Amino acid sequence: MGTRCNIEIYDKWSEDWSCGVILYHHSDGYPDFMKGKLKRFLEKTFEILTEAGYPYWWDSERVAAVMIMLSIEDYENPLLPFSTNRSNSFEPRDPYRPNEGIPVFQPCLKLHGDIEYIYRIRLDPEKNGKFTISQKKV
Repeated sequence: MGTRCNIEIYDKWSEDWSCGVILYHHSDGYPDFMKGKLKRFLEKTFEILTEAGYPYWWDSERVAAVMIMLSIEDYENPLLPFSTNRSNSFEPRDPYRPNEGIPVFQPCLKLHGDIEYIYRIRLDPEKNGKFTISQKKV
């Protein structure tokens, strides 16, 4: 059975931090794996926002949207926007990976009922692309 986790992405408005988005991740939620994965995805997210000309879109909603998009196909090599090396069909490319095409990070409205860890990402409001990650065992 996988180790499920939630990821809360926080923005800072004036003096207060507020949770803007909650994501769910079905497996591999252990800190040894997930902290590195979150770091990799957040860095790639900022790179994509910068390449698109929007580095200032460093807020929970847009960061989560790009993370979800990046998580569609691969843990190690996130799908890049407008990738040309994939088919245009809705059929999975690999019959042994029936979930291909489904994001690994999924939006949710509340904490999942069966998680082991909660990760909190705080997006630095003063420095686009900067963040801190903390975790709590539930």
